[in-house]
Amino acid sequence: MTVSDGLPVNFDRSLNHDQFMASLLHVFSAHVEEALVKIMESKLDPPVTCLIADSFFVFPGKLAKKYGLLYISFWTEPALVFTLYYHLHLMKLHGHFGCIGPIFPPEFTKRGVTTSMWFESDCTHWLDLQQHATVSYVSFGSYAHITKNDLVEIAYGLSLSKVSFIWVLRPDIVSSDDPKPLPKDFEGEICGRGLVVS
Repeated sequence: MTVSDGLPVNFDRSLNHDQFMASLLHVFSAHVEEALVKIMESKLDPPVTCLIADSFFVFPGKLAKKYGLLYISFWTEPALVFTLYYHLHLMKLHGHFGCIGPIFPPEFTKRGVTTSMWFESDCTHWLDLQQHATVSYVSFGSYAHITKNDLVEIAYGLSLSKVSFIWVLRPDIVSSDDPKPLPKDFEGEICGRGLVVS
């Protein structure tokens, strides 16, 4: 059964991330409860006895308690993220500062361990062709969104800077409808000096 997040199917969730998250946190729970009640009323055999839900959400625990179901929190993020959240209290307990790290030992990067579910680009060969300590790294992370005009200004700024750079650019940073938002002549202008990866 598909459960609505409270927004139309054609709504651009990537472009309107704040509105999407607000709907997910404040509207989605009512739709989940409605679906849960329908499933319970369908008199399944065996009957519904537990609710398994993504740990990201808080409300399923309350729903399970309300309807007398066992609640199982299902962690969907990588184990590394779970470990960080699980041990965060130890940082506070030992007087460390909050909003910093994690920092991994140098040998960590030599292991074949995937640390992200995003596509990973190997820029090693390109970096080896650049002068030592001359490459700028540009990234807006996995959630930030910017306007097309701002993106174009940043692109021209990088182009005019004559600095070597790697730019990690999500295809939906402007909009899901505009997967290639860079100026058409941009990649030709930066050839050999700049690298854009997804």
